[in-house]
Amino acid sequence: MNTERVGKRGLIVVLAGVALFRFFVLFSTHQQDNTAMALKLGETARNVMNGHGFAWDPLYLQMLNEESLKQDPLRPQWEVFEKTPPPMFDASRLQSFRGRPPGYSVILSVLWTLTGHLKFIYAQILFCLLDLVTVFLLWWLANALFGSRPALGAAFLYGFHISFALLSINPSHDAMSSFPLIAGACLLYWAIKKSWWFFIPAGILFGAASLIRQEPMFIPIVFAGALFLAGMKKRAFQALLLMQGLVILMNVPWNLRAKQQFGESSPFTHSFSALLLEGIGETPNPWGIQASDVWLRGFVKGKGVDTPFHSKDFNRVCMEEFSRIVRENPAWVAGSVVKRAVRCLMPTVMPIESSFYFYSTVLKKEGGFGGYVREHPLHMGVTAGLKGLWLLLWFGSIWTVVVVVRSGDQERKALVLALGGISVYYFLTHIPMHCEYRYLLPGYAPLVLCGVNGWFQMLGKKKG
Repeated sequence: MNTERVGKRGLIVVLAGVALFRFFVLFSTHQQDNTAMALKLGETARNVMNGHGFAWDPLYLQMLNEESLKQDPLRPQWEVFEKTPPPMFDASRLQSFRGRPPGYSVILSVLWTLTGHLKFIYAQILFCLLDLVTVFLLWWLANALFGSRPALGAAFLYGFHISFALLSINPSHDAMSSFPLIAGACLLYWAIKKSWWFFIPAGILFGAASLIRQEPMFIPIVFAGALFLAGMKKRAFQALLLMQGLVILMNVPWNLRAKQQFGESSPFTHSFSALLLEGIGETPNPWGIQASDVWLRGFVKGKGVDTPFHSKDFNRVCMEEFSRIVRENPAWVAGSVVKRAVRCLMPTVMPIESSFYFYSTVLKKEGGFGGYVREHPLHMGVTAGLKGLWLLLWFGSIWTVVVVVRSGDQERKALVLALGGISVYYFLTHIPMHCEYRYLLPGYAPLVLCGVNGWFQMLGKKKG
């Protein structure tokens, strides 16, 4: 009882500290790497508010991007909607929103309507609060599975992890972070312990999450697979039927809209092929390919195809080029995937490779990697520390999975396999293509939970 009381007091202290830390990060961070995407999502939200549907005005979006770069071209601002009066409305100028789920723009439009101000800060606060809830849920689940000490350690590490903190305040759909994954794992716990009815809210949760970012769409399959491997075949069938069925149903309206407007319906964005081609451009290559949307648009246009980024024809040109390179140079492509896989085991705030790329190409510095290290020692130190931490968490997570699987506890086995499955799913689905760490991080939250427990077990065993 005393241990339980101490654990709860510790949780209150951790949550209070995390809240202060997260809001400090929120109000002191004025730069993100995807401002242009945020502005497009915001422009879509503005048109939803005004009754023009999911559409954006290219002229106004250009004005917004120009305004965002005025103060400092190297640090674009995103709170520019109220500084930039829109041009006179012209319906013929509007382009239909496509290629991404609509959820974040819907949330923005609701918040902007309620507050009367077109500012991203309201969505940032909302998702920051959701990530604080994630800290609590992570503690609760770890406490239920492993006990109070690993639970407190996992909550502390996730809450004060700078990468998760920055992701949760990203002014885009990436801000959803790990909330639906950890909340879904908690619902899976109750579905195993109590009733299969908990699969219903889990399915609704993953359906809603997949309308913000697409990755949660297939988490029900991961959960069903974990239940099956744990020997809970009936529960696996129930999970697959209810959760995946609800996810599909909740995505039907958006897919029907795509079918009506673009003549095709698919749960996948057509930027998939573009990301495959950009993945080749992450490292120097014989074809001059760059990991840049701007370069890619120029390449596709040079092939005689002048269509939007997410269109079917754009996708076709990218896939044809990628397929040609794979056929002619399979070993080179396989090697690039292996390099990316190693890098993606250890995500940081942003890839060190991107920072060095900016340093050497945009700023035209000639000091090489050593020069970058000398000029940015703090960034390099933080990066090295975060990468080392992830290696420790992977090792600790593997230890946890092995111990639980060998224990014979069927329910804990299903839950731990589900948690590990989330991280493996995010890893395997992103390494074949261009990958930014913001894509991976949400799926790595379970590594914090399982990894911390693994190290508590190993250190405790060593002391014993």
